[in-house]
Amino acid sequence: MASQTNPDAPSAAEFTPSQGVPLKAKSSPTALPRWQNSNTTSDGEEVPVPPLHCEFSFGICSDVQYADFPMGYSHGGSRRWYRDSLVSLRRAVSGWKHRGVDFGVHLGDIIDGKNKQGSKQGEKTKRSEAALSVVLDAFNELGKPHYHTIGNHCLYNFTREQLNQRLKIPGRDGGSYYSFSPHPDWLLIVIDTYDISMLGSSPGEQHHEQAKQILAENNPSEDKNDPSRMKGLQRRFVRFGGSVSQGQLQWLRAQLTAAAEAGQRVICFSHQPLHPDAVSGNSTTLCWNYDEVLEVLQGADNLVACFAGHTHQDSWTTDRGVHYRVLGAILETPPPHSCFGFVDVYDDHLDVLGVGTLATQRMDFRPSTQSPRPKKAYPLPVNRNLC
Repeated sequence: MASQTNPDAPSAAEFTPSQGVPLKAKSSPTALPRWQNSNTTSDGEEVPVPPLHCEFSFGICSDVQYADFPMGYSHGGSRRWYRDSLVSLRRAVSGWKHRGVDFGVHLGDIIDGKNKQGSKQGEKTKRSEAALSVVLDAFNELGKPHYHTIGNHCLYNFTREQLNQRLKIPGRDGGSYYSFSPHPDWLLIVIDTYDISMLGSSPGEQHHEQAKQILAENNPSEDKNDPSRMKGLQRRFVRFGGSVSQGQLQWLRAQLTAAAEAGQRVICFSHQPLHPDAVSGNSTTLCWNYDEVLEVLQGADNLVACFAGHTHQDSWTTDRGVHYRVLGAILETPPPHSCFGFVDVYDDHLDVLGVGTLATQRMDFRPSTQSPRPKKAYPLPVNRNLC
């Protein structure tokens, strides 16, 4: 379907290319203006009106990290609303359903590691299972497919095999990376940034030993979760991080090549950010071998955007015409505010429409990824609120 510019999507000119832009609030001078026309869901949430003539639309959010615990704090002192995150997720799913998205995407850390607190293993397992079940029930209310990336908190609670089964991830070679095509002209790729990690694997397993060696060579601290003795991008080598295996990189390259040959454009999703300018200065959240991943991604002319979570801060950068957007965390969104969005996919741009604390922006495609198909004109309705 040809492009019809959404009047609610502001120009991308307000962004400075190739610089990480904090998008923590729409009131920020660097944040894009809020969408104008809205409808109201049954639970009172304002959401943007349905998209006009886009190729498809999906809901997006990150870092629910639900646990049946009262409000607490991160190691860095940020407030975390563990119980309220489920309420916020339900509002997100209600908003997606009200607007009629084609599917939903969650960018990892579906429940929090606090579920594993306690002295008895059986009790901890039951708590994790109960938390995951209630969150998946909330996602299932969408009535449409929902796709997930694997995050560190996921792996604190379950094995990779358990997660692949519960989240319906068609894992490859023991990993959790996969792709799907919601539209003939598009391929969406989910990258597993914990393919090589101390998390989700057992001592003696190949990827576990590889991760152990990477940390030993790069992190001088005895506690491998401690980045204090490292500087700059070196701080990414922490135990709660991970990397993409060589096998997955080969698969990723093949996916991008096959998509290009089929005339498809590509959007990627991951838990850990893949670009150092999109982590809001928190390099501990960056994928260990982000440079190798970027080398593969930047070799593809059909890639338009990458979405990630993990940093818990809303940020964005662009490099060689590809957009890298990191979403803020539902977990750290103070109630009663929301933190979710919609991505409307057109043939020459994406509209990212944020709700609550999530910023809105337009992502224009570089010329090489714009559709060669002739554009058609679509009339605008007189009152868009009636769409």
